[in-house]
Amino acid sequence: MKKGKIRFGRYPYTVTRIKAMKSKLLGSEDYLRMKKMGVNEIARFLEEGEYKSEINRFASRYRGAELVELAVNANLAKTVNKILKISIKREVKELVELYVRKWVINNIKTVLRAKINGVDSEEMRSGIIPVFPTTYEYCERLYQGDNTYIANNIIKLTEVKKAVIYKQLEEKELVRLENLLDKNYYSGIVLFSQKLALKKNHPLLRFFRYTVDLLNIKNSIRFKKAGMKENEIEDFIIKGGNEDIVKKIIKAKDMEDVINILKTTEYKHLAKKEFLEKLIEFRNEMDRFVLKHALRMLHEDILSVSPIFGYLISKETEARNIKLIVHSKTMGVDEGFIDKNLVIGG
Repeated sequence: MKKGKIRFGRYPYTVTRIKAMKSKLLGSEDYLRMKKMGVNEIARFLEEGEYKSEINRFASRYRGAELVELAVNANLAKTVNKILKISIKREVKELVELYVRKWVINNIKTVLRAKINGVDSEEMRSGIIPVFPTTYEYCERLYQGDNTYIANNIIKLTEVKKAVIYKQLEEKELVRLENLLDKNYYSGIVLFSQKLALKKNHPLLRFFRYTVDLLNIKNSIRFKKAGMKENEIEDFIIKGGNEDIVKKIIKAKDMEDVINILKTTEYKHLAKKEFLEKLIEFRNEMDRFVLKHALRMLHEDILSVSPIFGYLISKETEARNIKLIVHSKTMGVDEGFIDKNLVIGG
């Protein structure tokens, strides 16, 4: 690091290990086969490959979609830990640690939702991606703890003030508490990206920018539809992204106005009425946009940080695709929905 900037170099050891891991990712033919299978057949198919130890680990207690989801989440966490281990250069490790903190935050939010909504801790388990330090055991202890215990643990993992966390817990303000945790994480991404000695249009910087921008756009639309006031919505916005777009959306008269605003931006593919009517479809399309961009990084400068980060996103995408297929099977959704939402690349 020089003058406070983080500079990436060449990483032949880590990239060689990543290349071997990449060869084991599922491909489009695998997803085609899985679409034709039942949930139990999918579990057996995964057991024949990279998910063998995780399927065997959970098979004695779980079946069907729950078994697959637990196995996929545990395998993703194992992969993350392996990437951290082989990322021997400090700057690469910092990058990976920053990104995977999103699962730490999501695990905390999963625990909070379960606790506040009275969901059994066993049901909570399938929503956990057990990356360190938020293992299953950690999340169970957090779930069983009182508000003081929870607040004390959250402040060790975030920069959110204890008094603020405790207040939201006491008042059961789940939405605001989740927002505090999200803002803390994404503000960290903004700060980190500002330290990177990369060209403005570098794929990694664009990935971070897309991530922050699209979260802000989604939240501004979500809360606007819920009837929140402009100043209230602004409390949920992460600073450092393209705030001009967000300000225009917040001030928009209606959803038609929002569509016209999006059409003038690089996110014009989201400017569709059906997405704004069903925010879950908006979120899916948003995720696909970010992930497809990240997958392209697998083929960037082959000894740089790009393929390392690209592989991490590829593995996350694989987990997303498997769960999409399994959940669609469980709900009886047709293959057209699966085809529309699968992200394949890299």
